[in-house]
Amino acid sequence: MNGKISENIAIDCEVHGPTTAASSSINYDMRSYDKALVAICLGSTGMTTCTVSLAQSSAATVAGTTSTALKGGGMVLGGPASGITTAGGVRQLTITYGSSTIATAQDFVFTLGGKSRTISPTSSTVYTNATAWTTAQLYFMSTISCTAETGIQLHVDHLQTVLNSTLAFNGMLTMATNATNTLKLTVNDAASGPLSITGGVAAVLTMTVQNAVGVFDVNAAELDSTANKRYISAVKATAAVANEMAVTVVRAGGRYMPSVMKGNVST
Repeated sequence: MNGKISENIAIDCEVHGPTTAASSSINYDMRSYDKALVAICLGSTGMTTCTVSLAQSSAATVAGTTSTALKGGGMVLGGPASGITTAGGVRQLTITYGSSTIATAQDFVFTLGGKSRTISPTSSTVYTNATAWTTAQLYFMSTISCTAETGIQLHVDHLQTVLNSTLAFNGMLTMATNATNTLKLTVNDAASGPLSITGGVAAVLTMTVQNAVGVFDVNAAELDSTANKRYISAVKATAAVANEMAVTVVRAGGRYMPSVMKGNVST
């Protein structure tokens, strides 16, 4: 692995503008490579879910075809407003508070970088103090009515404090309050994996995804050689909300592979 990274692997990037229509990357030739990584990033002012698939083709100018035989048929990135799971690859979202008071039974489960934290609304000021928190259970205030903007803002500020505590996700999230009733969460480089927020969130919070990512690791041997499939591409399906797609393709290997280049490109 001496020399520049670009001397050992081929790296290509492209970006597709925001649209609800289906779109596809160009076809990338695998004949001189034995493996590739295809990284997808979807961006939007507020996406829901969108399916991205890996396609294979027999020529540079022939549209690729997708199938469940190749990487299970694709990934569903993003997530609904009522709850986000790790499968969605979400790296940035905005939480918006409604106008109702939060019930103490509506626990939120945040997962990021292998950590899962249950955060419970509470009407007891004893539990809103950080000394009462553990890694298994954290709390934030629910005593102030959210019918007034000042009440919502206090909720947002306290949730931000909880998420940034050392018992939760300190340093793993960048947070911003763009309005009195919103909290924008961006996953930092220090955190591995996507963000997940589940639990009793639907009645209180609306989540809007701005950024979601996914990766395909593919070996040339997985392509359909009997149909002369030698090219790969990324395909974004039709979506309800317009989003843009960035694609990065990293190809490596060949007739000779140093030991450090064995395995998936992502490793």
